[in-house]
Amino acid sequence: MYRLDSIITQGAERFPENTAIAFYDHKITYRELAEGVETLAHTLRSLGITHEHRVGILMPNCPQAVCAYFAGLSCGAVVVPANPLLKPAELAYIWGDANISVVLTVAPLAPGATIAQESLPNLKHVLVVDPAQPLSALTLENLAPQVTPVIPTVAPVVRGDNDCAVIIYTSGTTGHPKGAMLSHKNLVRNVEQVQEFLQFQLSDSFLTVLPLFHSFAMTVCQNLVLSEGCTMVLMEQFSPVKAYQTMLEQGVTIMPGVPAL
Repeated sequence: MYRLDSIITQGAERFPENTAIAFYDHKITYRELAEGVETLAHTLRSLGITHEHRVGILMPNCPQAVCAYFAGLSCGAVVVPANPLLKPAELAYIWGDANISVVLTVAPLAPGATIAQESLPNLKHVLVVDPAQPLSALTLENLAPQVTPVIPTVAPVVRGDNDCAVIIYTSGTTGHPKGAMLSHKNLVRNVEQVQEFLQFQLSDSFLTVLPLFHSFAMTVCQNLVLSEGCTMVLMEQFSPVKAYQTMLEQGVTIMPGVPAL
């Protein structure tokens, strides 16, 4: 069976002490990443999130964004990343169209998310994470202390190969953005295809400066890297000098990019 979230559980089993994410001076092992994902997944389940729900992610590149992605999948939910540069009205359209139940974001983006939430009765929670905190802080007590934990009234369903895992929205340049529904098997097959093409090694490190809400970075900089025990060297935004310094300091061997970089 092709389950996208199995990337994290298998990584913790196969490469527990390998560095999964390097973020500034902080390094996170595959074991620590899996623990962070499970902590956040438990938080989401405590809010009643199951396979019936969609989880929105509004974050820059940071370890918590990676946790949010896989924690949502671990709950059986569909993950919906969004561009952090979108305005509240644009977010409201996407989240309303996708019927988002909970959004995970960071403090600088929380005001816009809250404005968008006002017109969305089904969006019950906007959870604000702190990239400076450890992944163990992704608990209900920290993210939603005012909420009483609930027991889901619907039994969780194991996702199948062709079930939707992620919805990526188009840019909307020719009209309203449209959600592209990507299945577990679709995204796992993408990883296998790129792996076959690149023929990279366990020791490789990928510079992850492209935004993770985009399908290219999501596949090549995140899912591919974590499926093979390599290292994601995360940067929040691109700066030529900073990128060059980071590549030297972190021993980056592969840089997925776009022509503008």
